[in-house]
Amino acid sequence: MKLLFILSFFLGMTACSPRMDSCLDDGISTEQVQAHIEQGRRDELLNQLQFRANSGEVAAQYFLGFIYWSEAPKKSFDWFKTSAENGCLEGARYVAQSYLDGKVVERDEQQAFYWHLRLAESGDNSAMRMVSHMYKAGQGVEKNRDQAHAWATKSWQKDK
Repeated sequence: MKLLFILSFFLGMTACSPRMDSCLDDGISTEQVQAHIEQGRRDELLNQLQFRANSGEVAAQYFLGFIYWSEAPKKSFDWFKTSAENGCLEGARYVAQSYLDGKVVERDEQQAFYWHLRLAESGDNSAMRMVSHMYKAGQGVEKNRDQAHAWATKSWQKDK
């Protein structure tokens, strides 16, 4: 049950750079990861994911971040960031929030803004609202009411 909660947390957390896309359909499913863990095959899963992640498979990079989340937060963050750097939307959400809250890595509002902007530019509505807020508050970026308004408008239009 705890695994289901963690999984739903990461999947629901809701870019001047290449578009970010979901990496959850790239060869590995959440069901496969969950099944391996529930069947007590965690070490086998980690070995497979490590090999695939080191071969550049973005979904494997994301899922390594997911698996290490509760036991090794810094290692988890590093894998999420690797997946985000390779265009994984879900990994970028975690990275953006991590830089904003400063619990796993040092708080860095400029990095938080960068990752939220990448997400917003990829069409993530909650990131659009965050970018608008950050521009309005001057959080991680110079205050810019015009940009704040523009991002808020994009978010409202997307809500329609």
